[in-house]
Amino acid sequence: MTAAKKDSTTEWTVEKAVQELKSADVTRTGADSRKSSFCKMYKQFSREQRTLLCQEAAIVLKEKFDSEVRLESAIYLLGVAFAQERDWEAANALLEAVISKATSADFLRELSLILLEISDNELSGKAKRVPLAQTILVLLTELGMQLAANVGRNGLDPRETGRVVEYITTNLLARSNLNNMAMRISLVHYLAKCPLNAQGSLQLNRVISRFGQSLLDDMLTAFFEDKRKGNAAFFFLVEHLNSFFTASPALAEMSQNVLKHYMLKHPDEFPLFLASYCEFIPKEEIGLTNATRHIALLLRGAIEVNQRPLAESIGRILIRHLGVFRDASQEFAASQAETAVQLATAAGRHGKHPMLEEFLRDVRALTEPAATEVSQSKILTMSRRKPREASIKFAKVGEKPSPLEQMLQLAS
Repeated sequence: MTAAKKDSTTEWTVEKAVQELKSADVTRTGADSRKSSFCKMYKQFSREQRTLLCQEAAIVLKEKFDSEVRLESAIYLLGVAFAQERDWEAANALLEAVISKATSADFLRELSLILLEISDNELSGKAKRVPLAQTILVLLTELGMQLAANVGRNGLDPRETGRVVEYITTNLLARSNLNNMAMRISLVHYLAKCPLNAQGSLQLNRVISRFGQSLLDDMLTAFFEDKRKGNAAFFFLVEHLNSFFTASPALAEMSQNVLKHYMLKHPDEFPLFLASYCEFIPKEEIGLTNATRHIALLLRGAIEVNQRPLAESIGRILIRHLGVFRDASQEFAASQAETAVQLATAAGRHGKHPMLEEFLRDVRALTEPAATEVSQSKILTMSRRKPREASIKFAKVGEKPSPLEQMLQLAS
């Protein structure tokens, strides 16, 4: 009996899996045994076999489209397998193969339509928590972003490719009222990252105004209170918190208020988060300058409620952050330091609040002229001080999750 079972599970080959995709007639409500069998086969495949299967699957999908056969069953089987194994490498390989095999934008539009239909079905009713819907949404958004990133380089008419991207964008926005974490994550990620979306900023502002506060609240709750989701939430914030900061002034203020709430709710852990956030954010001017403003406002908030240890920690983080500008340009660092001081000192009468003194001293030291121009006594005094950066502690974060792993962790 044991030998027979072993034979039945090892008889699968990539060729047989491809045949399964060709002949599959699977829906969300039926053929559970076929789904289970396909997933068992997929689980035992090596990485090379999975990649080969995805390359062959792209050919199958194109052949089905050319023969006017629905693509749903094949996509459904692949999606279930990707979701069960959390296999982003294979999912990405499928997208790359599909784009390379496409000879017309109509094929890509049809693929997008099927992905939308499957996600709609899986997000409705009792199936709304099934990982398949989340996996399909990742495939859809990544398809749009990859098409946009490679427009004009994939052999397709750039205008037709642009229409496919617009089709994906329009349909995602049409679902922005859904109270569903997977859809909200998909919208923010797609609108912030899609390079072909000319109205991306305006659209992103609209969706953030619609559900941004609850999404930001969910991400910070996950980081501080859910170890299983914390790492994925951290990297989502690293990627997208700046989108909240660069939205309208009202939305930026909303984001600051949410951050301040969690700063006061978790005064011991919040500086760890903030220090790590500053380490991981892309070193781009707009993101760095926005971070300066919001860290200074957080410092101000900590001072206003007389949270000395919290204020000292955030002050040290802000000084470390300003050092990034100093490495690029002393003049730029001075400008950023002035902005930080103006925002932070608004909390104290005439800018002389006791909690600000050490921060202001460090700002002056940071923006001093070159050491050769500083008096020897000042250099000696500064050298005796314990470096404040040494007391900065960071949150423990793991490796950045793949888009699929991030989605499956956060939307579950």
